[in-house]
Amino acid sequence: MQRTPRPGRSASPRSSRGISLVELMIGLVVGLIITLAITSSVATIGKQFRITGAGHSAAEGAQVAVALIDRDLRGAGAALFNGSFANLCPGYNMYDKGVVTANNSNLYSLHYPVRIESGASATVSDMVEIMVGAPDFYSGEILPIVKEMPSSSDIMKISDTNLASEDQIHVGDTVLVVQAPPNEAKAPCTRFKVTKISGQTQSDQCTSFKTGCNVHFGSTSGDVVNDFNPTNPNTTYTRPVSYGVGSLVFKMPPGWVRPVFEYVQYAVACGALLRYDPMKVDPVALRTTCPATYKNFAMAADIVMLKAQYGISTEGSDQIAVWENAPTAAQYSGFNATQLDEYLKKLQRVKAVRLAMVARSREPDTGTVTAQAPIVFDGAVTLNLSGTPVPAGKTWQHYRYRVHETVVPLRNPLWNR
Repeated sequence: MQRTPRPGRSASPRSSRGISLVELMIGLVVGLIITLAITSSVATIGKQFRITGAGHSAAEGAQVAVALIDRDLRGAGAALFNGSFANLCPGYNMYDKGVVTANNSNLYSLHYPVRIESGASATVSDMVEIMVGAPDFYSGEILPIVKEMPSSSDIMKISDTNLASEDQIHVGDTVLVVQAPPNEAKAPCTRFKVTKISGQTQSDQCTSFKTGCNVHFGSTSGDVVNDFNPTNPNTTYTRPVSYGVGSLVFKMPPGWVRPVFEYVQYAVACGALLRYDPMKVDPVALRTTCPATYKNFAMAADIVMLKAQYGISTEGSDQIAVWENAPTAAQYSGFNATQLDEYLKKLQRVKAVRLAMVARSREPDTGTVTAQAPIVFDGAVTLNLSGTPVPAGKTWQHYRYRVHETVVPLRNPLWNR
């Protein structure tokens, strides 16, 4: 019997076969290598982008910081000079508990348009203090003297027919008496403490300005303690204490012992440039402890160094002869009378301030990218950045820095020389 042959299995075409395990593994390895290469490239590009962006941000921060200080410096002293305060009070007479604190003293011994406090070391930034406003009383309660005050008298008669009966002058008030304008004799202003009021029914306050009040600053029996009044002002002070008709009596706010101009301080702390009113905050605590409120005073971020110098002219000139560093707080407090007098005379000849502001990028590099410390002020000062805080494992040289310098003329002292 003849058998019908069984049909044979035809071979499957290769194109219809699945992927073998070896091929799959090879494909996965190749894909992983490509993915890693792409990821590494993206990470490198991203890091470089962050570093570049951080450097650009640092440059902008330094520019903003310099612009802010520049604005205040150009207006420094306007309240002192443009408000004619310098003409009203070319000098001061002041006495306190047996000690003469000002004897026809120059304005700069008590007020200054700009003051620089040098850092305690090369790694510490300077602090710049700038006058930005006038005392509150300057536009407040001002009363004229209506009767000549003899040089031997301790009485000022004040009156103002334009005022209604008001409670303005009290026993115990501190007043600043200003020579009748124009003050051609350049007579100093004198601070007194009101010790008695007479000439009306009430003996402790001046309310009847239409008839006038006698304001005493002597040591009559029953007066308050006269801490600010020497026994004989005309022998205590080098300039006679006598104010004629038209002279002005400025009532100073409670607690003030001298005219207080408004100042702001610029300092580098908490990784930023801070601008604050030293009368409203504790500047030492703000700069050293960096409370959360420091952000309220931060003007520019990533600032690590501020250095400043005085531009001092020769006597009677506006041309800067020398650039000089300011003394540190410890040096200033250690000045003897001669050194202090010399320093105050220099402040009178300050015609400009030059600044160097250093900003640092936020992103550190893997290696050293800043080999040398910045040199500023025409090569005169090398900035020591080794004291700036950095993360563990990094040094100041792992960061990029931007330095901006500027020279700012002090316009008001220049115009009022």
